[in-house]
Amino acid sequence: MVHASALNDLRRRGQFLMGALCWAAVAGFLLAAAGWLLVFYHYGLTMAERVRVSLGFAAPAAGTPDWYLLAAMALPLMTMAAMLVAAWVWYRRMWSRRVAVVWAGAPEASRHASWSEDRPRREAYLAALGQTSAWSSHLDADAPPEARAKTILEQLERDIVERAFTTGLVVGAGTHRAFDLVA
Repeated sequence: MVHASALNDLRRRGQFLMGALCWAAVAGFLLAAAGWLLVFYHYGLTMAERVRVSLGFAAPAAGTPDWYLLAAMALPLMTMAAMLVAAWVWYRRMWSRRVAVVWAGAPEASRHASWSEDRPRREAYLAALGQTSAWSSHLDADAPPEARAKTILEQLERDIVERAFTTGLVVGAGTHRAFDLVA
């Protein structure tokens, strides 16, 4: 029988390897994207200079700022910043609408952490669960209900992640939220 520590070590090594490979792929993509962005930026500035010449405008004297090229350089950056802000505002509105639908019936004060009106029933369920053979070693009978519920949740999360990882399913098993989103 394989020990739990050996499985944890194997899981940690697998997470590290997959994380390193994903971060290397992201870095390679960003490097390639930056190269292409610089190439297109250079061609855009060259085209802006040719448009100025074709329209008959003269370049400014040496030592004075070239406001036309400065504006041409700033325009793509400002456009990208405006697109990012617009995307963020759209995302936040969409997310807020979805959250409002899910939490429509919850009271406003600490709705995420509070237990509902059937607290005695839930406490009795946790106490009965703690007396079963599967959970008796994990739960402390004298602990408050919140601590027992937290222990059960941690055990379930650990079990689900280990089972999913060993069967090859892609799950958010890391400790970094950004990596889990990429994975």
